[in-house]
Amino acid sequence: MTGSATTADPAEAGQAARELVDIVTRAQRFGFCRLRVATALGASPHELALLELIPSRASPSHQELVDIAQLSPEPCAARPFVVQCERVGREHRVRPSGELDVATAPTLERALRAIELTGAQRIILDLRDLSFMDSTGVRLLLRANQRALADGHEFRLIAGSVAVQRPLQMTATLQRLPFIAAPVATVPRALKYAA
Repeated sequence: MTGSATTADPAEAGQAARELVDIVTRAQRFGFCRLRVATALGASPHELALLELIPSRASPSHQELVDIAQLSPEPCAARPFVVQCERVGREHRVRPSGELDVATAPTLERALRAIELTGAQRIILDLRDLSFMDSTGVRLLLRANQRALADGHEFRLIAGSVAVQRPLQMTATLQRLPFIAAPVATVPRALKYAA
């Protein structure tokens, strides 16, 4: 988003970090989670890690922002990708969590195909626990929907966060996929697939 982690000039790094902090601090005043806002704005994993270092109650000084922005860009410990599957009669609910990308898509693909082989009448894919989805995830959703249409089973999606829905909007595929409203409460007895 701001490129603060890779900016060489300390003044530019400080300015980029200050802009990110300013935006998310304003959102936090209105009750929004600052990390979710930063994610929705397209902050990199490194910028999110840096944001966690800034105290939420105080406005950091310019020097603190420069110091934080110049930390070495070590990879963040990402949440592991997990796919939870629950079966209720002939309906299957699938809930992936973590980042859906080229590295993790095969795990979700295997889970969906395994469920399809059981003769499921309805598959609900709940995207609410995903923190990120790239074009690989979009293609996976389109292929799963095409298989459902060809095989005669129902395939439905529950919308995820803005960061997850954005690739669907940008590629004009949002209207091509069958979304439904999220259930009020579910307490799944789940089978987990880990990447």
